[in-house]
Amino acid sequence: MKNFSVVFLTCLLAHMISCSLAFSQDFRSWEPADGIAVRQGHHVEWFRSGAYRLDGELPGEAGITWSDCRNGDRGVFIQVMDAEGETKFPENGLQVVDGDNRQEEPVIAACSDGGWFVAWVEFRSDTLGNIYCTKVNAEGEMLWGEENIGLPIGSAPSVQEAPVIVEDADGGCIVAWRDHRHRGDAGDIYAMHVLSDGRIDPDWTENGVAVVSVPGAQVNHEAVSDGDGGMIISWK
Repeated sequence: MKNFSVVFLTCLLAHMISCSLAFSQDFRSWEPADGIAVRQGHHVEWFRSGAYRLDGELPGEAGITWSDCRNGDRGVFIQVMDAEGETKFPENGLQVVDGDNRQEEPVIAACSDGGWFVAWVEFRSDTLGNIYCTKVNAEGEMLWGEENIGLPIGSAPSVQEAPVIVEDADGGCIVAWRDHRHRGDAGDIYAMHVLSDGRIDPDWTENGVAVVSVPGAQVNHEAVSDGDGGMIISWK
């Protein structure tokens, strides 16, 4: 089982947001100076996430995923910019999933092999929400799960929400989320490991391992890679 480094914090991990990418001592500025159009038009939703790649295959790339209502209910789309700021996928984004009901709260992480992991809350078959994910390779192909569906990783009969995601350093990923299966509105933190071939790790409990499951609410969780295939996760 992949390792967790569990850190009890009462404050959140700080996010560092940068307007430019730095790698291999090469500092680049994208043009135009007032920004690159990622998605233009109507029906852009408010759920969005970004990640960047500083090493491995295709260093200097940035990936963005968002929830989008262009086809009716919310779906999930992705766009990737290369190190020069050129978009790699179709104009206004590549569809990851856009099925019945809603797909929202997408999160993204870079894979060292040049691909991207995307996880989201899926309402297709459960109005309370389940956690799904997939891997998108450098050519924009969905590698995990059924086409336009993805891979279900957290489908307990309750609310699952607010996923976070990191690479496992071996072509797979770890996803954690807030889960209400035992505590109603309080919520605990669960996680799942997906192997590089898109299989759920057989050493992990079905529908997720409990990271913390104690009385009271566990909220505002954040996660980063531990640099050794595991996840460091904090919560309030």
